[in-house]
Amino acid sequence: MLTPRSETTTKLCHSANRPEWLEARKSGIGASDLPKLLGLSSYGNALSLYVDKTRPELEEEEPPSPVADLGRELEAWLIARLAESYETEDWGLDGTLYRSVAHPHLLATRDAWLGREHVELKTTAFQDAWAGEVPPYVYAQVQQQAVVLGASEMLLGVVFRVNGERFVRGVPRDQEYIDDVILPATEAFWKRVVDRNPEGLEVDGSKWTTEALAKLNPEQRGTEKVLDSAFEDLADELVAIQDTKSELEKRRKKINNEIAAEIGTAARGVLPGGRYFNYRTTNVDEKTVKAYSFRSVKGPFGKG
Repeated sequence: MLTPRSETTTKLCHSANRPEWLEARKSGIGASDLPKLLGLSSYGNALSLYVDKTRPELEEEEPPSPVADLGRELEAWLIARLAESYETEDWGLDGTLYRSVAHPHLLATRDAWLGREHVELKTTAFQDAWAGEVPPYVYAQVQQQAVVLGASEMLLGVVFRVNGERFVRGVPRDQEYIDDVILPATEAFWKRVVDRNPEGLEVDGSKWTTEALAKLNPEQRGTEKVLDSAFEDLADELVAIQDTKSELEKRRKKINNEIAAEIGTAARGVLPGGRYFNYRTTNVDEKTVKAYSFRSVKGPFGKG
C-alpha cells in the first residue's frame, strides 16, 4: 500500500467511521470544500461553507442517496479496472482523511492508491463537462490533495454513468496554482472561520447565500437597525425591479390566457414552427406540510 509521506501529512481517521470523519472535517478545509470557496461549485459557495465550518451543529446527517450508493460501487469497479490496465496487484480503496503538516487547515480524503499513485475517483453523468479536459472544480480538488498528500502527481479516474466510458489522467502537481490560488484563498478563509468573521465574503443572489444568511441570523431580536445611506440606492433599484417584474408578470398571465382561450379543450396547441404549449389538467392530492419558520426581506415600505 502506498502511504503518504509522514513528514507532509498526518492521518486523522477513516471515512468508514462516518460520525468521526464528519467531525474531523470540521477542523479544516477539505479538498471537496475548495471549489465552494473558489466559486467553482454548483453545490455551495464561500458563505455557505463558512456556515458549515462555524455552525456545524446545524448540519444534519442525511442517509446516502441511491446515486451516492451507485457512485461508491462504481468507484470500486473503476479502481479494479484501472489496476487491470496498469497490470498491478498493488491497489485498493482507501477513504482515509489526512491533514497537511505544513498547512494544518488543509485536509483531504484519499479515495484509493494504485502502485505509486495516489488516486482520486469520480463518477458523473455530465460527460460533456470534461471534453478531454479536467474541469476547474476537479483541478482545484486534486491540487489540494497533492499538497496534503505530498504528491508530485495525482491519478484521476472518472467513469461516466451514461455509458460506462472512462477518463483517466495523471495530473501533475501545479505549485504555481497552489501558491497563487489555493494557499492565499484558504488561509484568508480559515482566518475568518477562526475569528468568526464572515465580513468580506461575497453576498450573491444564490440560494446558498439565502440559506447561509438565514442560518447566521435565524432570529429577529426586535431592535431596529439604521442602514447606511448607500442602501437608499439599493431600495430605489429594488422598487424599479419589483415594478418591472409586476408588469412583466401581468403580461405573462395575459399571454397565457390568450393561448389557453385559443387551445380550448385540446391538450396541446402546436405552433407552425413545431413548438407547442401543453394545456392539460393536473390533479393535486391533499398533503400535510411540516411546520417551519423562515426569514425573508420584503419592502421597501413607507416613503423615502
